[in-house]
Amino acid sequence: MKTRSCGTVERNPRFPFGGWSTPEAADDEVDVMVLLKTTSPWSRGDPEVTVEDTDVFGYVRLKARMDTKLCKYAGPESYVHPERLRNGWFYGLVQQAINDFRSRSPRSDVDTVVRAHGPVVQLDIFNRSRQLLCSKAL
Repeated sequence: MKTRSCGTVERNPRFPFGGWSTPEAADDEVDVMVLLKTTSPWSRGDPEVTVEDTDVFGYVRLKARMDTKLCKYAGPESYVHPERLRNGWFYGLVQQAINDFRSRSPRSDVDTVVRAHGPVVQLDIFNRSRQLLCSKAL
């Protein structure tokens, strides 16, 4: 499954490269499933987050109950806004991973920069002479 800013999209099996136009484009993609922990199990019949279909095939909207920790990422209609989730949680999670890497490898030959870039969190990895080694949109 591909994760998009407004939900989750299933790959179309009719395309040979996982829904991408070329094998190179497919090689540059990584599938990630992000789990959002809730305290109330679905089996109890009153979930903290509900999934609602949209008019766009494969996309869903997440609706959070107002008494949950996810409501801080939701708008007035209780739908979770992807930008708020990215800015308020995911960006910090990536920064925390970078800080952990730096503390475990203080003499590393690479340096990293984490920044918001449009709808994604951008991770740039440089060598000591500030040459860009890798840049990934997360």
